[in-house]
Amino acid sequence: MRNKTIAREFNDVLTAVYDFQKVHGLPYGETSILYYKRKLTVFNFTVYEMGSRVAKCYVWDESTAKRGANEVSSCLYNYIKEHHQKGIKIFNFWSDNCGGQNRNRIVFAAYLRAAKAFQVTHKYFEKGHTQNEGDSVHKAPLISLRRYTSTLLSFTQCTCVGNFILLCIKIFVHHVHIDIFILVSVYVFL
Repeated sequence: MRNKTIAREFNDVLTAVYDFQKVHGLPYGETSILYYKRKLTVFNFTVYEMGSRVAKCYVWDESTAKRGANEVSSCLYNYIKEHHQKGIKIFNFWSDNCGGQNRNRIVFAAYLRAAKAFQVTHKYFEKGHTQNEGDSVHKAPLISLRRYTSTLLSFTQCTCVGNFILLCIKIFVHHVHIDIFILVSVYVFL
């Protein structure tokens, strides 16, 4: 992939792929009684830099927000602002073709807002060919959860155990609070 080699050669270019991990229910455990209990749904939105091979996971639960276009655009805009402060001027993003999350006017409006200050390019994978480097990040939390299945883990315990495992392989977790989510849909209609 040409964008990946450009991101490795130049310090002001970032090429990243982003996607949601499958939905997880917590508390996690292999006790049969947990199967019938109501679980808290946890979302993990991952942005994986292909040049530096560093990932950032935005994690929140269903009481904070949903898993739609507003959340995707808010996380992306936060990610762009954070890396712009580090000197990145050109952003190349790749994602799948999910219309409800990635390919819609709300995410496009967030890109328009960001493009006022720097260059943003977004490309979509071909349908059926959406497996990428970012998917390798999604496996690490599952492995860490399976190691601790003998005990009942709450959301806080899972993220603490997950953070320890993830920091060992250059994955940084950002626990999202409600204030990060901007209403990008307001900008679409203005």
